[in-house]
Amino acid sequence: MDPNLSDSLGYALSQLSTPVPERSRSRFSNRSFLQRTQDSISPSSRRVSPWPPSRRNGSRVAVADTLINSTTDCGTGLLRRSVNVSANPGATDVTLFTAAALASEHPAVSATAGIYAEFMEAYHSYASEHDILDLLDKYEALCEKYLAKLKKVAERMVSRTGDAVWQETQSCLTLLTEERNTWQLTKVLLRDQLESAEQLDDEEQMIVDGVGGKETSDRQIVDALYAKDALIRRAQLVVDWLERCAALDHESEDRVEYFADVGGCAWENTLYRLQSQGDGGVSNCVSQLDPDAPSRLQQPLHDEDREDECRLFRNVFCHLRKGQLQRAQELAMENGHHWLAAALEGWKAHHDPNYGGLLNGASSLQPAEGNPYRDLWKEAAWDAVSGPNCSVYERAVYAALCGNLKGLVPVCHKWKDLLWAHMRLLVDVGIEQELRTATEQSRSLEPLPPGYPNQRRTLQEVFRDLQATLGFARQGELGLEYVVQRCVILNDVRGMAEEMKEWLANEERRVTVPMQTVRFAAHMVLLARRVGGSQAPSREACDAVVRCYVSQLVSEGRAELVATYAATLPTADQVSSYVRLLKDMPEDDPEQRELCLTLAREAGLNVPLITRTLVEQVRLADDDFAAPEEASARLRSPDVTPEDLRKVASLDWLLFDPSTRGEALKQANALMRGFVCLGKVAAAREAFRRLPSDSVDVVSAQWSRTTEGRSAAADDENAVREFFCFQALLQAHQSFQDWFEQFHRHKPAPPEEVAPGARFSEKVAHEHRVRSHQLELQQWRGTVSTLAREVEKDVYNVLLFVDGGWMVDQREQADDARRRQMEALRRLCIPQLTFLLHEALLESGLAADCPRLLDVVASEKQGLYREFGHEELQTLLRRSKGVSLPLLDEGLDALGYPLE
Repeated sequence: MDPNLSDSLGYALSQLSTPVPERSRSRFSNRSFLQRTQDSISPSSRRVSPWPPSRRNGSRVAVADTLINSTTDCGTGLLRRSVNVSANPGATDVTLFTAAALASEHPAVSATAGIYAEFMEAYHSYASEHDILDLLDKYEALCEKYLAKLKKVAERMVSRTGDAVWQETQSCLTLLTEERNTWQLTKVLLRDQLESAEQLDDEEQMIVDGVGGKETSDRQIVDALYAKDALIRRAQLVVDWLERCAALDHESEDRVEYFADVGGCAWENTLYRLQSQGDGGVSNCVSQLDPDAPSRLQQPLHDEDREDECRLFRNVFCHLRKGQLQRAQELAMENGHHWLAAALEGWKAHHDPNYGGLLNGASSLQPAEGNPYRDLWKEAAWDAVSGPNCSVYERAVYAALCGNLKGLVPVCHKWKDLLWAHMRLLVDVGIEQELRTATEQSRSLEPLPPGYPNQRRTLQEVFRDLQATLGFARQGELGLEYVVQRCVILNDVRGMAEEMKEWLANEERRVTVPMQTVRFAAHMVLLARRVGGSQAPSREACDAVVRCYVSQLVSEGRAELVATYAATLPTADQVSSYVRLLKDMPEDDPEQRELCLTLAREAGLNVPLITRTLVEQVRLADDDFAAPEEASARLRSPDVTPEDLRKVASLDWLLFDPSTRGEALKQANALMRGFVCLGKVAAAREAFRRLPSDSVDVVSAQWSRTTEGRSAAADDENAVREFFCFQALLQAHQSFQDWFEQFHRHKPAPPEEVAPGARFSEKVAHEHRVRSHQLELQQWRGTVSTLAREVEKDVYNVLLFVDGGWMVDQREQADDARRRQMEALRRLCIPQLTFLLHEALLESGLAADCPRLLDVVASEKQGLYREFGHEELQTLLRRSKGVSLPLLDEGLDALGYPLE
């Protein structure tokens, strides 16, 4: 270093007292950048605002007074809230819950099972655009709550370290931690964005009034820069957020206190070696103990002192990374490095609150703040970073404070660390440019060190450089949370939604992506959609992300949550998602089914459309039901299968609400059409019985309420008529089944003949059995005849169905598939019933009534013969011919009428 420069730096440091700085100060302002109120600033450092009072109540340097809820110090702010989670009365519940979670197969999943419902409740509770910041507070608090539970679980799993369950718990901890950090970042930046938009006019006036004169201090220039420059302010907020995230990180690390005595002197082993050398010992260590001696004399310290110093600088850097400047300085002084504590103070912008006399409102002189020789300090620090004699963490300490990115990157191994380094440089360059152009110094400033950036970068350039530093391989390994954080910082809401969509669309990734991540992504895009504005994300991208979350909720059976999120999707997605959920509902739990429909109705979903689609999907799951009139020719078993019963049971979804009874009638008709076409009359009867007996009355009552005297819609009238058609058909089949059962299975068996040579008593008993059999046979014939008459009546109810015939609509309807099925039913059922009735009459001794059946079939009025095929008509004629001969023997003509 130049001797003159060294002398200047020595003078600059001599003007700095041993620092006892306030906690968590801004990098460039001596007041707390993240302090919530002026009352939290010590009286010695409180300043009077140079700007006139306004509704803003202070300068924009206090932007974080309202942008963030805590300081970056590990002892205050957010960490204090984190501690309170375990300190409040709810901690007992957390402890009690831990045992139950540990007893489960997946403790982490059990411990966080309630987070989904609570996030949904929060989303519901803060539905207004004005509640956005409160919603973000709630999201953050929920993450804190479940982090506390997870940490309790993790503490009890120490003995299982390395197991799959332990790794699952650690992974869940990481996810929730990053989610909490992201909600914090979003809240901070969004609040700044909203307040900037509201107070732009006042801000411009304050800037003019605040820094218009030449007698403005460096710190006031910096304060004004934060107030007017949105980019610098945003970058500083990101830096503060990154430091707070690091402060909340509980990773274990070596602490200097474990290796050195607090209050000891620096380089004590070297000192002891020098003292021993004075007593006649020999040493190859440095011969002087001023701070610059090792580099000036090119002599080493004692090995143990070098290790201690490396450890000290590593810990100092860690505290700087956490935004804990005061703790770093305290640590330096506790280890005898008072010069290091003073050097850590040298980057601060200078401000003398006494400048201008006592007219500033103070009753006594106040100490000056900051370093009036920042330019000298920066050059010396830059040289130290560039020199060969410093350890990597010593370089990093100075590099972090003087804006030397090259010296900072080697110790930044994580994405957040690298982002912190780049953001600090962005802020540092902006500060230096502003200080060198906006103020006049009593002396000329030293030029910026060679290699110092001559212009500040944009946020986009920062992330491009960050990506180049990481490399594409590591960039691809980052989780979705880091993608979101990048987009939030860039205020690229639209790009965020698109990247989420692509990220979740990856098939391999989607299989393994945790449900917590998908929940976070869904709530983030819903938040972005609610904020809106010119950067609102595309509807397609948002829907894709929410659709993925809804799909996972359905797969996990979280029925109580699906409706809320499905309601944010387009109608088609709402229906498909909810139908998939309802399909898996158990049939023996009607209360759960009705609750699902109630939740859907409360969420604004189209419940009638959902239930209709569900029933149709279940019905059409069988390929034969897509065109049953064509499948009827294939041989199928008439037995009722479990799949048939599942189709029938699906009608229940339309029976919970009386307003959907009309649709239930139509769907039942469609189901019965399919069953009858396939020869499954028993299954059709099950579908008919599934509808409540008052269904037609309920539908008619709805017509009277909605049509106001006008005729009902054609499809509604046709559905009721079709229902009656099926009622007549099923009754005819039931009557024939009863007759068939009686005729073939209940005919009295004749008594056995007596053996030749039987005794008289046995013959008498046999005669008695014969008379009894004749009586039973007579009764049986009477029953068969009666049942045959029932068959005749019910079959004629079908064949002679009123107003146009069976399965014939009275009003035209534009449903070709239904029309084809009804025509197929006429061709199938009319000939079939005709032959059944003919058989029943003939076998029951009522052959005289068979010719009437032929008259009905041949009548032009009904035109039933048109429904018969050629072979069917031939068969009917042959059977009729066989009936005519016995009629002639009875004195009747071939058609059953008396001969004249």
